[in-house]
This record gives sequence, structure tokens and C-alpha cells, in this order.
Amino acid sequence: MRGTVWCAAGGALLSFVSAPGYGTGWTVEPMASMSYETNDNRTLSTTAEASVYGFTLDTGATAAMLTELATTRLTPRLVATRYSGGDQYDTEDLYLSGYSQWLGERDRWVLAADVARNSTLTTQESDVGLLDQRVERLGWSVAPSWERRLTERGTLDLAASQKAVDYDDASGGLIDS
Repeated sequence: MRGTVWCAAGGALLSFVSAPGYGTGWTVEPMASMSYETNDNRTLSTTAEASVYGFTLDTGATAAMLTELATTRLTPRLVATRYSGGDQYDTEDLYLSGYSQWLGERDRWVLAADVARNSTLTTQESDVGLLDQRVERLGWSVAPSWERRLTERGTLDLAASQKAVDYDDASGGLIDS
């Protein structure tokens, strides 16, 4: 369901940038890939386990506007994985990346940002590593920067970055380092 909402939002964005008048100067480059995987020990168990096979479909599109003074790119992606071993292995991971750059006579401003809604398998025992449940996580990052050309050889740069990851686990024990 959630993947359907993200796909609809991505479709609305693509139709907006390709509509006459609104999408002037925009280009859209779709992408899709599919892969096949087999795994004889998906949960890292020490006992015999049935092997599973699965397919991964990675779809997305990059909407971009390039001018002499500005560049803007927006890339939504949906990565859906389906396995034979039951839906505890299935995933629908969503990603959104953005990048903008503005050029002035002596300045360059850049803003890069990413948001990811995906999942990870957690372990039952910290010392054994047996995977037992899938936990959703939301991660984001933002990285603005500014560059000022002082002379032909000298520049002044100022940059920052911030990222965070939050997990939807009831135990509250998952962290990202």
C-alpha cells in the first residue's frame, strides 16, 4: 500500500514536470532493473534451513532541470523484493534524492538531500546473529554548502551535513552509528 502511494506521488511529479508550461526545461530519465537471487541461509541459522529465491525490481526516474546558472535533480525510487520463503523477507523500500546547485558571479550554492524508508533484518541473539524480524527505518540526510571565489587561486568554502536514522522497533534497541 505504502509503495503504491509513493509510486502515485512519483507519477504526479513526472506528469507535472512534463506538462506544457510547467515542465519547461525539465528532462525525465526513467530507469528500471530486475535481479534474481537465491540464498540457502537467509536468516543466518546454524541449523539446516530451506533455501529461498527472490526477485528484486528497482524502479525510479530522475527529473532534472539544467540551465547555465542552476541545476536541479530529483530522483524517487522504489525497490521491491519478493522471496519464495514467505512475506517476512519481502520488502518495499522507498528512496528520494534531491540535488540543487546555483551559480553566481563568484559564488556557488549547493543543497543535497536524501530520504529513505526501508527495512532491515534484526538479530535474535547479539552473539549468534540469527535474524528473526524485519524492522522499518526512516533515514534522511541533508548537506548544504557554499563556495566563494576570492581570487583566481583562492576560495572560501563552508559546508555542513546532518543525517539521522529512526527505527520502528518496539524494543527501542536499534541504533545507527
